[in-house]
Amino acid sequence: EQETADQKRPTLVTTLDLKDERVGDYLLRVTATNSEPGGVSSDFVDLTLEGRQRLYGTLEADKDWNAALGDPDTSAFKQEAEEWETNLDTVFDRFIGYEGVDVSAFRAGSVVGSFVAVVAESESEAAMDAYRAQVNSGAVGNLTVITDGSGITNKAPVDSPGFTNVTWDNWFKSPLVLAIIAAGGAGLLILLLIITIVCCENKKKRRRRRKRKQSTKDEEKGEDET
Repeated sequence: EQETADQKRPTLVTTLDLKDERVGDYLLRVTATNSEPGGVSSDFVDLTLEGRQRLYGTLEADKDWNAALGDPDTSAFKQEAEEWETNLDTVFDRFIGYEGVDVSAFRAGSVVGSFVAVVAESESEAAMDAYRAQVNSGAVGNLTVITDGSGITNKAPVDSPGFTNVTWDNWFKSPLVLAIIAAGGAGLLILLLIITIVCCENKKKRRRRRKRKQSTKDEEKGEDET
């Protein structure tokens, strides 16, 4: 990319957008030319592009639930998401490779928001630790936090029906998982009931057999005495 310097603007500052470049090591050199013959080049500068890491988080704020927050197309959702993103920026914006945070959903209880933040791979653990520390302090920006309902992980959410916004850290809270557990518990109770009925029937059969054997012995004994 070329820019022109002049007396009013003798220094140029250029920002390189390298988001779409492949991860790896690069050599960067700046070359300048002027209207006079010749030009000048800088020394090579080592540049390392590392991978980006998505962080998947939940934040439960001590706020009253509004049903409109359940629909991403409503103005209430967009305003709330913007406020949360601004507050979450205060946690993550100091980390290398930070590309922003996106609040994707809200659900009741008080208000629980799901978000994704992107940082450099080398910064991911520190970024997660910083978020946890901020949550444990009781506030993220101007949001009052409920600690038990907030968390973060570098593992992608489970993407299946009934697992919306569920991560590996909170999968056990999914309505589908709870339904499966409830169905499994009911099935276990039914199985135990069947086993109990079968055992009772077997006991009854054994008692009947013992009675028949005893009756046969008594009859045989009576015939011998006769």
